[in-house]
Amino acid sequence: LLPLCFVLYVVWKSAVKRTLENGSPIAKVILWYPTFWLGISNNVTFDRLPVDRLTTTDLKEQAGALTAVGSIAATILTCAVIQAYSLWKSGRFKKYFKIYICFIGGLIALGSLPGLNLRIHHYILGSILVPGCATRGSSAYLFQGILVGLILSGVARWDFASIVETDTALLRGEAGASLKPPILDFNDDQNHSLSWHLNATDPVIDQIGNIDGFSLLLNDVEVYVGKNETVSIDVLRMENPALAQMMDDALDASNGTIDLYLRVARASVRSPTNRGDYTNAGVLQWPNGMWQKPEPGVS
Repeated sequence: LLPLCFVLYVVWKSAVKRTLENGSPIAKVILWYPTFWLGISNNVTFDRLPVDRLTTTDLKEQAGALTAVGSIAATILTCAVIQAYSLWKSGRFKKYFKIYICFIGGLIALGSLPGLNLRIHHYILGSILVPGCATRGSSAYLFQGILVGLILSGVARWDFASIVETDTALLRGEAGASLKPPILDFNDDQNHSLSWHLNATDPVIDQIGNIDGFSLLLNDVEVYVGKNETVSIDVLRMENPALAQMMDDALDASNGTIDLYLRVARASVRSPTNRGDYTNAGVLQWPNGMWQKPEPGVS
């Protein structure tokens, strides 16, 4: 709370005070306060736009993301031009131009840090843009209200999130954030067995010694955890009667063959929760042993 109070104090001294102090009460009620609540209610207003992490992957995968980002950029640019004109009329354009050149230079420097991604969170966007609204007039009321609302909304929901984040942090626990899985192998001569091997650059044990084995999923049920790099489905059936019964029941209900969806990941043989990323599913047609290799990537 104290850091937020400090930020709001700086925002007040640098921009809001000039706009609201001795301003028209009617303008405040009609222009500033409604847009303030529009910004502070960001979770039900702007968050409905298909824009999340502003990563290349998200922009490609989310429908309408590019259009939304383009619209947001065009809106910000239009507002910036309007406020630049207001600052020019007040005789302070050169001062704020230098300030924003410093802001842009700082963002470029942060964005160029190796292994880190620049993240313009809501509170950062509001904090950067609100000084440019330190003017009087209807445009300042409108823009300033939204920006102050975004600062409060962003900090309230996500705290002071870092302006730079690693690739792993950016994934938020999604597939791709953990250790890469091994590569699945299949031998037609042993078509009831599944093998895998590590990439040549991957260590057998991770740096802190937690990941020292493998986990095998069969139809999204973990059926094996251990250090072997080859597993026989027949052996798993003998060791796990419940698995054998499940497969037999599925065979009885089908036309004599069933599809087994198999995924493998790096894992700890001691901890049931410590797992890396799983491969995409390879499909083994049981019991005739027809194999369909998995798609590249992780799941």
